[in-house]
Amino acid sequence: MSVAEHVLTLMLTLSKNIKGLERDINKKIWQKREVFALLSREINDLNGKTLGIIGKGSIGIKVGKLAKAFGMKVKFFSVRKSKGIEFKKFVSSLDYISIHCPLNRNTENLITIKELKLMKHNLILINTARGGIVNEVDLTKALKRKIIAGAGIDVTTTEPPNPSHAYYSILNKSNFIWTPHTAWASQETLQGAINQLIGNINSFYKGKKRNIV
Repeated sequence: MSVAEHVLTLMLTLSKNIKGLERDINKKIWQKREVFALLSREINDLNGKTLGIIGKGSIGIKVGKLAKAFGMKVKFFSVRKSKGIEFKKFVSSLDYISIHCPLNRNTENLITIKELKLMKHNLILINTARGGIVNEVDLTKALKRKIIAGAGIDVTTTEPPNPSHAYYSILNKSNFIWTPHTAWASQETLQGAINQLIGNINSFYKGKKRNIV
C-alpha cells in the first residue's frame, strides 16, 4: 500500500503543478497579482483520465483501486504477453503510466525515446519499480524537449546514483519529481516488515513452517 499511495502522490503533485506553483510563490509572483488566485500554471484533475499500469501484480492492482477512487479509467498491460505493436498502441492511448513490473531481459529499456514519442504530450510517467525499465537518458531528453508533460521517479539503474546521473540536470524542473527509492518505506510498512521478521524467528524456534515459498 505504501508504494501505491506514493504513486498517487506523485501523480497528484505533478497534475496539480505543486512544485511549480510553490516556486512561483517563492518568486513573489502571487504577491504582485491583483486577484485572489495565481493562475500561472496549468492544473489538471485525475478524474476522467486514463491510467495505464504496466504489470498486474499486487502493487499494480492496489494502484488501480486507488486510481478508480479518483474517477480514473484503468488499463493493465502484461509485458510477458507482448512488447511489440500492442505495447505501442497501449502507451499511445494513455494520460498516465505507472510501472509495476520486474526488471529482466524483456523489460530492460522497455521505455526509450521511441516509446516516449508515441505518448501523448500531456502524459505523466511514474516509475516506482526498477530504474532500468525506463531509459534514463531518453526520459531526461523527453522532459527537456517537452515530448511528455512530466515524470515521477523513485528508482534509478544504479542506487545510489552517481553525481553525473542525467536526472540531476532536470531536478529543478517543475514537471519532474525524484525520490530516493522510498516509495515502499512508510513507517507502517517498516513496522510490518519487523513484525514479520519476529514472527518468522519465533516460528522457526517453535519448529513451525511460516511464509513458505
